[in-house]
Amino acid sequence: MFSAGFHGWLRQTLRFTLAAAMMMCGLLVQAVAQTPTAPTLTSLSPNSVTAGGADFTLNLTGSNFTAGSVVRWNGADRPTNFISGTQLQAYITAADIASPGAVTVTVFTPSLRTAPGGTSNPVNFTINPPLPRRC
Repeated sequence: MFSAGFHGWLRQTLRFTLAAAMMMCGLLVQAVAQTPTAPTLTSLSPNSVTAGGADFTLNLTGSNFTAGSVVRWNGADRPTNFISGTQLQAYITAADIASPGAVTVTVFTPSLRTAPGGTSNPVNFTINPPLPRRC
């Protein structure tokens, strides 16, 4: 009788422990699955310049930036400084802004062992035509 009671208690204890472990793992997996890994780009500063201007530093604000994140200017990588998980800086040359038009800026974060990475949403940057010269 003692043996049957002990086994019943052990079975109930194991079920409870297994259920608790599965619940904890489920919550952990759900929390990991909901953690965004691709960067999100929210703003650029400045967000426009005049064509023909000098080199400048572009400040990017967003989220999920890492030390490996790279700013892409119309799809081409630009030298990037990681400031924080929400701020990056990119070096933009005079050649990049020689002609008027719109440029698409994104942030690319490479995949890591623990996170898949990805490319941010695009944000447009405007290169305005130069003002006409007055005689």
